[in-house]
Amino acid sequence: ADGTGNVAEINFMLISMLNYAGIKSYPVLVSTKDHGIAVYPNRTIFNYVIVSVDLDGKSVLLDATNKYATFDVLPLNVINWKGRLIRTDVTSEEINLVPKTPSKEMVDMIVTIDPNSLIQAKVRVQRVDYEAFEFRENYAGVNRESYLEKLEEISNGIQIKEYKIDNEEDLSKPIVETYSFESDNHLDRIGGKIYINPLLFFTQYKNPFVQEKRYFPIYFAYPQIKKFNVNIEIPEGYVVESIPEAVTLNMIDNVGKFSYKIAAVANKIQVSITSEMNLASVPTEYYD
Repeated sequence: ADGTGNVAEINFMLISMLNYAGIKSYPVLVSTKDHGIAVYPNRTIFNYVIVSVDLDGKSVLLDATNKYATFDVLPLNVINWKGRLIRTDVTSEEINLVPKTPSKEMVDMIVTIDPNSLIQAKVRVQRVDYEAFEFRENYAGVNRESYLEKLEEISNGIQIKEYKIDNEEDLSKPIVETYSFESDNHLDRIGGKIYINPLLFFTQYKNPFVQEKRYFPIYFAYPQIKKFNVNIEIPEGYVVESIPEAVTLNMIDNVGKFSYKIAAVANKIQVSITSEMNLASVPTEYYD
C-alpha cells in the first residue's frame, strides 16, 4: 500500500490484472545486460521479469516498472538476447527480446540564407518507438530552459525560438519537436562565394569505427532508421555552382543501407538522406 515493489511483484500484478480482464499474459524471465547472457536456463541466470501478452496471435512484451516503456518498447537493459516465457502448464519457451522493427528519427528542415549570410530555419524532429523512449528517459525532469541551452550548445551555437514539443506524455504517439532558429556560423563566405554544409549541425564529421580490426559485435541497441529532408533557399543573386554527388550504399545481407540524394532546382537545394541499420547487434564479420 506504500506504492513500492520490486520488478517481479509489479509485473506479476500486471499479469494478474490482464488475465482478470481476459487477456492472456505470461511472465518472461530475463537476464539484464549487466547480469550477463542467459545461454541456457538455470536458477541463477535470470534476474528480471517482464510480461508477454497474446494480442491478435502475436506476442507483445511489456514492462510496468518503467513509466516510458510501452508495447514492445522495453528499458534498454532488458533487451538482452533471449528471455524464457513460462506458461501456466509449467512448460516454457525461448523468446526473442531484441526488437525487429526499426525505430525512427526523422528530421525535416527548411533553411533560408539571407544576403548577409544569416541562416534562418525551421526544424521538425520526430522520434518513434525506442528513439522516443530514449528521448523521454534522457530529458525527463530536465527543465525546458536547461534543455534548450544544451540543444543550442550541441548545435554549434544556434539561437532557438518558438520551441514546441508534442506527445511528451502520450506514449502511443511519436514525440515531436518543432522550433525555429537563427545562426551566422554554419556557412563560410570566401571570395564572394558561400559554402554551406547541407545538414548544418546534424552532420556527422567523424567515423566512429576507428579500430582496424573488430573483435566484438557492433551494438546499436535496436534497429534504427534516420531520415533527413532539408530544403535550402539561397540568397537572391546567387546560383548553385557545385553540389556533392549522390550516393547509395547497401551492405550485404541487408544489414544496413545509406542513401544521399541532392538536387539544385532554381534557387533551392533539396537534400534527402536515409541511414538504415537493420540489426541491433552487427556481427564482427560485417565490420570491414
